[in-house]
Amino acid sequence: MKKKFLPFLLTLALLLAILPISALALPEGVPTSIEAPKIVSIVVKNTEDTGQPYLVLEIFVPQSVIDLDASRPTDGMVLIDYYANIDNQGFEKADGGYLETLMDPEAAVPGKTNTFYLHYYPDDEGTFEEVLI
Repeated sequence: MKKKFLPFLLTLALLLAILPISALALPEGVPTSIEAPKIVSIVVKNTEDTGQPYLVLEIFVPQSVIDLDASRPTDGMVLIDYYANIDNQGFEKADGGYLETLMDPEAAVPGKTNTFYLHYYPDDEGTFEEVLI
């Protein structure tokens, strides 16, 4: 009994190790990895009307990401998600959306290629004793 069980167990372990590799196969034209967009700078500003603080992020989007969104090899699109780590409590999704909304021509940084401004407004809890950014 033990002699038959060991080959069966090894075969099962081998099958389980091979199956996830085939399940991760990507459609043709979709890269296995791409360079991530990068935050170039962050500046804190205040709104003119209320003086509420907000962040202006300057984000560089690699050409490979722009090319992928333009070609859309599987009729999909590139989505970008923003994650925040508040007080070292771990990263949580803060916002996100289509890449094309980030790359609005009006948000382009003058004189810089593939670089765009993103305005991020903190949560107003009503007292401004605590600003969640």
